[in-house]
Amino acid sequence: MNKPYVWHEFMYSDCVKYKNMLVFVPYVNGEFISILDTQSLEFVYVKNIGGYRYKKAIAYEEDIYMFGEPFGKRMVLNMHSLDAKNAIWKGENVEPAIAFDNGCRVNNKMYWPNFGYGTICIFDFENKATKKVKIKNVDLSILTVTFDGEYFWLSGIGDEVLIWDEKKNEIIEVIQLKKVDRNCPWNMRFSSSRILGEYVYFSPVYYNKMLRINRYSKKIEELFEVRKDEVCWNICETGYDSIYVDVTNYKENNSRNYIISADGMIKENNTEFSIQNCYFRENTFESPDNSLEIFINYLVSTR
Repeated sequence: MNKPYVWHEFMYSDCVKYKNMLVFVPYVNGEFISILDTQSLEFVYVKNIGGYRYKKAIAYEEDIYMFGEPFGKRMVLNMHSLDAKNAIWKGENVEPAIAFDNGCRVNNKMYWPNFGYGTICIFDFENKATKKVKIKNVDLSILTVTFDGEYFWLSGIGDEVLIWDEKKNEIIEVIQLKKVDRNCPWNMRFSSSRILGEYVYFSPVYYNKMLRINRYSKKIEELFEVRKDEVCWNICETGYDSIYVDVTNYKENNSRNYIISADGMIKENNTEFSIQNCYFRENTFESPDNSLEIFINYLVSTR
């Protein structure tokens, strides 16, 4: 496999599927956007014109929008022409607090938490406009946002989950969590959340257990406990009936993974690779006949 540059172990931070192609988003030393045709297994490379590290990407129609570091750096790649350019937005100057997959897309809009207290960033891909919403009577930092089809579920640095009605701009319910006293360098309770069936799943950082909350009864279930020096940086859907969770030991730099099915069944270490903190590593691509094929099949099934 020809590489136009020396690969770094954290070359890519995200991957987006567009038709039969996978677009790998450049991160550390990411000089190029790499596009993989999943049928021919051939790569196409597009110059990272901004030269910045990009942490998250969203596909909308024929464009791939990349959100980067430092904050405010955004690039858009047109998949028809393969032209990349800096993305220019109308509206307020807002900066999403992107910590992996901690936002959610609703139709033509992307909702992300903001560094401000009780604020949400909204990116409208149709109108190329941005705005920031201050949630009434909420002063804590919001760090995860997900949508159940009617309401938004929010979590932050407090021991509670908030349910937000966007139309009324009010919190309609507060779900209290057990207080946790844990030696962890990050105070965000969860890194992200996902909807699967009648449950909302939360991947723990400072919190010490993987949780799911019933959307209707609001009953909290503890699925598994993370060990000392472990956090869950990544959670994603694997189709319509299960969720993938990556658990990383941030001191020893190793990880394990889980597949959680909609009925609550949990399988540990049943995949042949690990996402490893959301960053795609060089050894994932070293054996095209083995790990790359497995990885492609997995990613195609999740997008």
